[in-house]
Amino acid sequence: MLLAPPVGARQGDSQNSGGEIFDAGNLGIPTVNADQGLVNNILNTVFLVTGALATIIIIFGGLRYVLAFGSSDKIQQAKQTIIYAVVGLVVSVFAYTIVNFVISNL
Repeated sequence: MLLAPPVGARQGDSQNSGGEIFDAGNLGIPTVNADQGLVNNILNTVFLVTGALATIIIIFGGLRYVLAFGSSDKIQQAKQTIIYAVVGLVVSVFAYTIVNFVISNL
């Protein structure tokens, strides 16, 4: 029942008899003809930069940890820097996976 098309979708004399996708141009709905290669290249570049930036921040947090010299406040700040960078990297990897899944299924 959830996957059934709305009643109004069956109006008109259609040649579509099963499982085919209607052309949105015939319905007056504007279509977007995006170059998937270009979009994919831009997104890959964005995710590459994000991953590289997260890696640099993790290294920076590690250096702050080593150079804290036992100061508990500086050690805590360094740990927070590393944790935030790792969380950002994980979010970036999940976003990359989701975007590639969506693009490959368009």
